[in-house]
Amino acid sequence: MRKKAFTLIETLIVIFVFWIGILTVLNVLTHSLAYFDTITTKTKADFLAKEAIEIAYNFRDSRIEEWLPWNYLTWGAEGDQYLWSWDNTIYKIGFSTENNPYWFFEKSSITVDWNKMSFDEIFKNFALELYTWDENNAIGYYRYTWTLSELPWKGFARYVEFSPIYELWSGWDTLDTNKIVKISSHTLYKRGSLTGEIVLESFIGMKDSTPAEL
Repeated sequence: MRKKAFTLIETLIVIFVFWIGILTVLNVLTHSLAYFDTITTKTKADFLAKEAIEIAYNFRDSRIEEWLPWNYLTWGAEGDQYLWSWDNTIYKIGFSTENNPYWFFEKSSITVDWNKMSFDEIFKNFALELYTWDENNAIGYYRYTWTLSELPWKGFARYVEFSPIYELWSGWDTLDTNKIVKISSHTLYKRGSLTGEIVLESFIGMKDSTPAEL
């Protein structure tokens, strides 16, 4: 009685099918990891966009509590009050351990124009870095990078724009920007070849209190 055995061709076919299965599984895992990495990056960008809006609201509330106009930022060079809601203005908003109460709110000298500026140019001017201050790197926050010499291959950038609101039913008249403005929080993300932008919009105004007059 002759014993059955695998021929060389049959063995090669089994090995080929086996490796096809392994490569398929590896391909699925690779795409899954890339997908979850993309979702994580976009989620962080969305969080950073929301964070800037929340800081702006907290900033407004602190001005009111100090009996200052809700949109008061500082004094101008000639002693005039400097309000941050007069026109379409770009700001850097974030946290800072160097300030009290630990937030950063500064008018930017850069005017963002997507028609004239590239993604990398905008990113470099508003880039953020993850800063930690304890020995275990367990506590930290994203802050602006002031000494960015080269564009990083991954990370985030953020800028916030305040703009007037228009009444369509009254001939495009501008609403009083001392009462309410639109706030647009832009967060750019970059991870290798993956780039994009998260934009969140809200409205900010005097709340329920009447600010003090200076």
